[in-house]
Amino acid sequence: MAGFTREIRIHHSPESVFAFACDIENAPNWITDIVRVEKLTDGPVRAGTQFRETRRIGNREHSAVIEVTAHEAPRLHTASSSAFGIHCTYHYTFEPEESGTRVRLEAKATSKWYPSFVIGRMLRMMENMDGDQLEKLKAAMDGEAKLL
Repeated sequence: MAGFTREIRIHHSPESVFAFACDIENAPNWITDIVRVEKLTDGPVRAGTQFRETRRIGNREHSAVIEVTAHEAPRLHTASSSAFGIHCTYHYTFEPEESGTRVRLEAKATSKWYPSFVIGRMLRMMENMDGDQLEKLKAAMDGEAKLL
């Protein structure tokens, strides 16, 4: 299974970081190139919640249906999508630290059909788009805190 991992410390409580990061309305504030996010299921975010994420990649918009596969406030959130035979998973953990929260992102890509070099290309694309996601989450939270 191919993947990449990122970690960052954010100077806010795990509860506030989790709530901000898992509110799909906030996604365009910290996830690169998101144009819109549409929730497809009713009720609060939980395992089984689905949403459509649309990103601008180059001159085109691309959408993917993403499903929350784990959601345990305020410590973990996992979301996955599958397209063209490749399954991608983003797993976030939120751990309390002395002065805030340690956020860890583990991104993985798998396929039953494609060879590892194809998965490697997909992973590089994911990392190019989302490798700075946690830094942007921190900046968005710090910016929001200044507005409060």
